[in-house]
Amino acid sequence: MVNTVLDREAFGRTGFTVSRLADEVGVERSKASRTTQDLCDKGFLERRDDETLRAGKAFCPGADGPWVTSAQSPSWRRPCR
Repeated sequence: MVNTVLDREAFGRTGFTVSRLADEVGVERSKASRTTQDLCDKGFLERRDDETLRAGKAFCPGADGPWVTSAQSPSWRRPCR
């Protein structure tokens, strides 16, 4: 799920809501809701005011984000994983 959110940010597209993310990755919405809440609690994802998801600060410690600024260089993801 985090990789799907990252890919979306990397290409400068609007983030997914939980429901759209569930559809995109092929999981039940209730499971996606629980999983994204857990990822948000741990800092791997952040929920914006408009309910869309973005990568959180815990995903790539030491980076200041936003991740979109590095989208032109695919190597930005590798050290963060």
